[in-house]
Amino acid sequence: MSRHSFHTRLLLTASIALLAFFAISALLLDIIFRQTSENILANRMQVVVMSLIASTELDSQGRVMIPEVLPEHRLERPGSGLYAQIRRGDGAVVWRSPSTLGHDIRYPPVIMTGEQRLVRSTKDEEDPLFVMSFGVAWEGPRGETAPFVFDVAQSLEPYESQLWRFRRNLLGSFLLLSVVLLLVQMLVIRWGMRPLRQMGASLREMQSGRQQALTGDYPRELAELARTINGLVSDERAHLDRYRNSLADLAHSLKTPLAVLSTLRDDPGMDGATREVLNAQVERMNAIVEYQLRRAAASGSGQNLKRTPVAPVAAKIVDSLAKVYHERGLRFDQRVEPELVFQGEEEDLMEVIGNLMDNACKWAREQVVLEARAVSGSRGRMLEVIVRDDGPGMPAEAVERFTRRGVRGDESVEGQGIGLAVVRDISVMYGGEVQVERAEIGGAELRVMLPAAASA
Repeated sequence: MSRHSFHTRLLLTASIALLAFFAISALLLDIIFRQTSENILANRMQVVVMSLIASTELDSQGRVMIPEVLPEHRLERPGSGLYAQIRRGDGAVVWRSPSTLGHDIRYPPVIMTGEQRLVRSTKDEEDPLFVMSFGVAWEGPRGETAPFVFDVAQSLEPYESQLWRFRRNLLGSFLLLSVVLLLVQMLVIRWGMRPLRQMGASLREMQSGRQQALTGDYPRELAELARTINGLVSDERAHLDRYRNSLADLAHSLKTPLAVLSTLRDDPGMDGATREVLNAQVERMNAIVEYQLRRAAASGSGQNLKRTPVAPVAAKIVDSLAKVYHERGLRFDQRVEPELVFQGEEEDLMEVIGNLMDNACKWAREQVVLEARAVSGSRGRMLEVIVRDDGPGMPAEAVERFTRRGVRGDESVEGQGIGLAVVRDISVMYGGEVQVERAEIGGAELRVMLPAAASA
């Protein structure tokens, strides 16, 4: 059985989906912001290029004339991050902005007239730049065409700094939002799972025997499940009752034929051999009927809905047996934990303790010991019932037949009585087991493991 909580699995799945959504959203926002910033930067560089082209003229000698006051003041300040130059069509530089002083900028190759190009480059072989080149052609004094290329370079340090600030703010905001949404999601899932927790608690109450059916106001999705579970529990109880009543009716209907057979065996005209066979078969049929009746009385419900305190049942049985075997003067030693609770029907517990004690009384010489305690087993908290006597003990062949798996109850009847067979069947129905050992006081020691509930 998986130990993972449905609440944990649902929260983990939703959290992974939420984090994946935030990660994809952050990536998309980063791409959009970067592209938008680059477009804005390119537009600003294009404005600088156009302003520079508009303020540039050619003299009568065909030389480039640049005004003393440049259209962009950063072109006049060295190291401002904005640089410009003008090249002729053959690549010769005819003008550089004062801001270029002391810097080695890698410009792209000369482009054709009317062409515009934006590329990444470097300054001083390290600092990244955006370079925009624009090809133009001027008409010379003699009508000839003079091609020029205007280059504007923009340092990417402010752009990258802004980009990293945006990324830090975006990451911090998303992390904070993720934590808040995860907490809200946890509360929402916990609130949504409350009906399931209530149903689980109600099922545990049913299993412990504190209630007989699922109760509570469940949502529409769980109401049908609750009705189905209650119906199954009710059907199981009804089926068990029908089984027990059917066996009782069957046994009752066999009483009359058995009485007739018992009368026939007293017929004086019957020979001795026939009477002996008839007597043996009648006794066997009586034993089988009694065994099936007592077996039907054991409910052994798989739901284990009842809680039975052990000490009162044990005291009642010991008192009864003390009166039955008063003439033999047996000494009863009772060691039962006062808070011990059996997870099952009181009739089943009485059958187990009663049959074990009655069997011990039949074989004991002077002493019978009853011990009941709570132990930890593979199925959790268990009730261990131990009965010892100081008699001759159980024969080895009887022990082997009694503890062997797959032996039917009626096969255990002949020669050994039906009490221990009933004990074995009840323990199996409750998922327990029976062990037979040699007691320290000399006789047989029988140990029965049954489910135990929390203390009453």
